[in-house]
Amino acid sequence: MLAILIGGLPACRAGPAPAAPGGGWTAAPCSATLLVGGRVRPGFREGDSPAEALGIAPDGSVAVVGSAADVRASACPGAREIDLAGSVAIPGLVDAHGHVLSLGLSMRRADLRGSASIAEAAERAARFASERGLLERAGAWILGRGWDQNLWTDAALPDRSALDARLGARPVFLVRVDGHAAWVSTEALRIAGIDASTADPEGGVIVRRPDGEPTGVLIDNAVELVEARVPEPTPGERREAMAEALGCLAALGLTSVHDMGVGIDDLPVYGALAAGDGLLLRVVAYLDGTKPLTGADDALRARSSAGSGPGAHRPPWEVAGVKVFADGALGSRGALLLADYSDDPGNRGIEVMDVDRMIAAGREAAALGLAIAIHAIGDAGCRNALDTIERLASEGKIVGRSRIEHVQVLAPEDLPRFAALGAIASVQPVHATSDMPWAEERLGPDRVRLAYAWRSLADAGATLAFGTDFPVEEPDPLATLRAASTRRDATGRPAGGWHPEQCVTLREALDAMTRGAACAAGAEATRGRLEPGMRADVTVLDRDPLETPPEEIETLRATMTIVDGVVRFRR
Repeated sequence: MLAILIGGLPACRAGPAPAAPGGGWTAAPCSATLLVGGRVRPGFREGDSPAEALGIAPDGSVAVVGSAADVRASACPGAREIDLAGSVAIPGLVDAHGHVLSLGLSMRRADLRGSASIAEAAERAARFASERGLLERAGAWILGRGWDQNLWTDAALPDRSALDARLGARPVFLVRVDGHAAWVSTEALRIAGIDASTADPEGGVIVRRPDGEPTGVLIDNAVELVEARVPEPTPGERREAMAEALGCLAALGLTSVHDMGVGIDDLPVYGALAAGDGLLLRVVAYLDGTKPLTGADDALRARSSAGSGPGAHRPPWEVAGVKVFADGALGSRGALLLADYSDDPGNRGIEVMDVDRMIAAGREAAALGLAIAIHAIGDAGCRNALDTIERLASEGKIVGRSRIEHVQVLAPEDLPRFAALGAIASVQPVHATSDMPWAEERLGPDRVRLAYAWRSLADAGATLAFGTDFPVEEPDPLATLRAASTRRDATGRPAGGWHPEQCVTLREALDAMTRGAACAAGAEATRGRLEPGMRADVTVLDRDPLETPPEEIETLRATMTIVDGVVRFRR
């Protein structure tokens, strides 16, 4: 097995908590903002002790963590004092895998989540089109997201006939909840030129009726055949959607998000938001590696020069990597498995990109100074992702921290490879509680034991980073903590948790949403804990999460969100 090769970055390890001489840490800068009157948790490693107060330096870093007297003694002239009123300040919560633009756009499209049947999903799309006046606009596309056939009585994929019956000869494009399939109307197929003679694209499937005609469902790379014909939102619409999404995230207590699959054209939108003080939280962007990266070097140079010069403010966003796809999703049977799907003999999923193509993408990312992040859900997809990282490491082509996104099914022999290769396991606990009604049917009783296997990954030495994959799931970080520590859904089911042997502790879950997420971005030296010199990204909760039973964690409320020392949200 290879030694850890991570472009000069040491492996992320929790390690012991630092000592706190004199009851607190002190640093040279004075404190321009004082958080007093509550409790401060500097981090979630074993041995971390709470403090009384926190001082934030004028540059947005942590100045002092300690007693209220220590912090008040460090105050700059004219310092601002914020009374926590018994609340608890913790390192800023991070969603390590989300899609900011998709979240913003989904707020402006038909919401199909939770629809109980094909008819209900089609009706919701029609109602949305009517309310938005789209039925009166010739050629207007009707867009939506969130359908899930696993919630329907027969769990069968839908057919375009239901859309045609309800919406007539209009182009309709409805994305599945996981983003890996789309349900489209006959008119949308016509516009895209898709018929019985159209071949499946590499890494995608056009689902067909027995006579070979398309049903209207497209999986993985086949989605692009129609999506390419959907009018792109204007730069103004993108900016408005992203600003709305960021406001939603800040109100949930998130101080940062890792935005996965960002288009090069969206980098100037982030720049404009930052320039206008509209970037409410820290963004770590990973470029969309399914599209040509032509022009990425120019965009990255423009980003690196942003905020340069004496006294200039550098907006809290960065481009850290490139995201590619090893496979599809489990819900649409596109996840790549080592053996057949238990509920679909002969089908092992879709290899969206093979190892050679992912290696080529990793080399291209390294040439741009960027890390590689690989979407991999099935056990074969995860193995291919690990093989890719191992090959890139042997060539010295690893920059920053390599990540594998989702990691939903694993073969036992691949567990130790994460730690050996320094690959971050970027996982979304809420996927387990969403998928548990049907996951065992897909995988069978043996494979499901290493599905969503956070405990096994942690015990094998992997660094975990937690997210939600919003808008696939709701971006609520408290739901992530509940799912990770109880393996129960929002209603408390099942009573003992679904495969509870794969739970992590609440402390470990909080660590994965703070220090672990910082590690995933190669930033654990400056973020993820509240220590002098680190960035003052702070989430304030109304109660102490470590003194809250895991099953009650969603009753907590974020009362304040602080990013780089600036209060971005206050309830």
